Amino acid sequence: MNRRDFVRLVAAAPVWAVLPVWSRQEKPVFGRTLLLLELNGGNDGINTLVPYCESAYYRQRPKLALPVDQILQLNERTGIHPALEPLMPLWHAGEMAWIQGLGYPQPNRSHFRSIAIWDSASASDEVRSEGWLTPIVKALPLRDEKPLDGIVIGRNSGPLAGEGMRVVSLSDSDVFLRRAASVEPISQISDNPALQHILQVQREIGHAAAALRERLTAQIHSLVDRFPNSRFGRDLALAARLIVSGVDVPVIKVSQSGYDTHSHQSAKHRRLLTELAQGLAVFRSALTDSGDWNHTLVMSYGEFGRRVAENASAGTDHGTAAPYFVLGGAVKPGLYGETPSLTSLDGGDLRFTVDLRRYYGTVASKWFGVSGAGIAGEGHDPLGFLL
Repeated sequence: MNRRDFVRLVAAAPVWAVLPVWSRQEKPVFGRTLLLLELNGGNDGINTLVPYCESAYYRQRPKLALPVDQILQLNERTGIHPALEPLMPLWHAGEMAWIQGLGYPQPNRSHFRSIAIWDSASASDEVRSEGWLTPIVKALPLRDEKPLDGIVIGRNSGPLAGEGMRVVSLSDSDVFLRRAASVEPISQISDNPALQHILQVQREIGHAAAALRERLTAQIHSLVDRFPNSRFGRDLALAARLIVSGVDVPVIKVSQSGYDTHSHQSAKHRRLLTELAQGLAVFRSALTDSGDWNHTLVMSYGEFGRRVAENASAGTDHGTAAPYFVLGGAVKPGLYGETPSLTSLDGGDLRFTVDLRRYYGTVASKWFGVSGAGIAGEGHDPLGFLL
């Protein structure tokens, strides 16, 4: 191995150097995996989970309101955007739930500040450096037997931030695999302790790279071709490959960007939701085929929703409350929380009906089996969307 190869591989190696080496026949018995899905930019929840029977919906959105005959009905009053049609089989199979009106008191309409509140479950006037999942993951049984606390496919660790967290970021496994394949085994020895340590690190990186290369390419290479050919599709494919190949990690985070639709929203939003639904439908299919779907939970969130009224640019501006969905074999289907009123508004914005901390506390207690009291606080009983 030359110095250039070593430096390039070390840049990727922290993701994998700590992973245990499993052969294809030694795939571990899975714990539960939470796939965090951040809808970055502020998704328009009103045109996602649509109150199609409300006259105020059409009055406030003369251009953006979806035609009734295109909306996919979930019940007699609520439906979803037609671009989400690939997710309807999950709804009918009882593997999808919507939590309506999610938000928090004294909402902030800044992208940066609001996502910080969502990431940490803090009050709107409180700053926390620790993510909401950090104490939960640290409290998990047998945590020390797992190599990692989380993998972030992208950059922002957000809900997993905090001291002592074993979280790595991974943007492109194929780049890692190409570099790993070019690394030659290290056979040198030295009497110099410092040099010997470097050589030993190089050997460990080489072994980890070879093990990961085998696990991510064996039997599941064709899995990638099933996903949409977009950044989000590739990231979701990587998440699926990690789970299917046996990387035992409690949390994987992915993001989909582009939801800040201030202008010409209709086409942009349709494209984003189409990409989202198609990717998640393939993700579910892949994990169903591998037997991993029943112990995987997809949990969506974002910094805020959009305002009720459309703006003069055929878009919507930063709002407050929004609906989010969960998917998985352990989901109890339905609509949870009260639908926010489109007429009793807070300065033109929806009033939240479910505190985000109740959403988080439900996942903590029902999915991970860890008390969510520290997140939800007193008076926030779990929601019923998990079996």
